[in-house]
Formats: sequence, structure tokens, C-alpha cells
Amino acid sequence: MFKIPDYYDNVSLRLSEVFDDIGVNEKTVLMRRHDAMLKESLMTISSELTNSAMSSYIFGSQIEGTTTRALNSDEDILNCFSRFNVIDDLTRWIPGLQNMLAVKFDNTCPGYCLLQPLRVDAPLPLRSLSDEPLLYKHLSMDNFQRVIFKNTWLNDLIPEGEERNGPSITSKLDSDFHTQDIVAAYPYHPSPAEAGSWFKSKRSKRWPIIDMEEAVKTNGCFVVPVGKKGSENEESEWRISTSFVERSLMFSWNIHK
Repeated sequence: MFKIPDYYDNVSLRLSEVFDDIGVNEKTVLMRRHDAMLKESLMTISSELTNSAMSSYIFGSQIEGTTTRALNSDEDILNCFSRFNVIDDLTRWIPGLQNMLAVKFDNTCPGYCLLQPLRVDAPLPLRSLSDEPLLYKHLSMDNFQRVIFKNTWLNDLIPEGEERNGPSITSKLDSDFHTQDIVAAYPYHPSPAEAGSWFKSKRSKRWPIIDMEEAVKTNGCFVVPVGKKGSENEESEWRISTSFVERSLMFSWNIHK
């Protein structure tokens, strides 16, 4: 049976002291998180003042405080368009919003869904591509004559000189190879039954499975415009993202985890 060598504790202690000396400690982590969350709030306020109906979130190592300046880590920003409402139950339809029904078929890849646009006056799927002229060029009919909203919608948001990488638009911020990835997303609040089904195959009494399941039921998640590479529905699938929940769980760790 494998036994941890006795000197490992001493090495770990000395390594912690080195990290503390160069500023990689709990104080720095909390400061970086505070700065990133302040920036996140300012971006959302700016959107509200310009009537953009968009909330901004920062994800990844920058807001987690798990990077340093010299690493030139990418800045990951998710812009969530609140005029859209993605649901998996027609009873969650909200008047005045562009409602989308998240559906899965036999050939839908795990972790992904397809979006069916719903009528603006009733919780019913569109029957014709011409029913939604604003989205027309990004709509398609599947083999069962269902109207599907394609993830190619993101292409219309790419500024000149920038490029699409999966669900994000990537731009270079400075000469030090520091880049910014901006992900466009829609809010998705799955039903409790749907949220619970995601975790059945990973059921465990250990963290974080149960905590994450409860967080998804409470806070919801996002759908982002990218399909599984090589899928027969690559342009129609939307990936279900639990980035907000994962960030919350990351924040629950202390400096030793």
C-alpha cells in the first residue's frame, strides 16, 4: 500500500511559506476576487444605463484569484441577455420576453440542448420560419417540421478584426498576449426534475455533487451558442453551462483546498 513519505509535510509547509512571501496568499486571493466582482458590477450597471438588458459575469482564474499578473491569464466574461427566457416547461413562459423552449431529442448530445422559439402571445412553439422575422436567418426546420434556433446567431455579434472561438468572441487586449473572451449567453432555469437528472449518474455523498445540484435548482444556469464538435446538429445545439454555480462552489473553498 502506498504511504506518503514523511518529508512531504515539511515540503508542503516550506512551499506555503514561499507562496506567502511572494503574495500568493488568502489576502491576495480575496483582493483579486473583490476587484473582479466590482468590475463585474460596473459592467452590468453600464448595460442597464444604456438599456442593453444584459448582465455581465466574470469567470475563470481572474475572479477566482487563482492566477498572478505575470501569467497573463485570459479574461473570461459572460454577457447574459435578459430579454430571453430559456425554459424546459411551457408553464414557465413569461409574457414580454423572447421565450425559448429547451428540448432534447434522441440525437442531442449530453450536456446540450436545442432551442425552439415560442410565440410572443402564447406559450406555443412557432410553426413557420416567417413567424419570427428578426431571427429568420438563424432559424431552421428539422426533420419533424419543428422550428429550431441555431447557434450561428453569435456570428452577427463579432466585431471586425475579432474571431469566434466556440461560444466566445476573442480579442487581444494588449501586447503581452493578454486576451479577453466574451461569451454571449441566455439565462436558463431548468425545472427541479431536470436539474436533478444531471447528477444522477454522479450521485455521491461527497462534495460538491449535492451542493451543486441544489445551487442549479436555485440559481439556474446558462445556454451558450456552441454545439458539440462533429455532432450532426453542431449548428443547432446549445451547450448548457453551470459556470455561475461552479464559481460559487470555488468561492466556498478556503486557502488550503
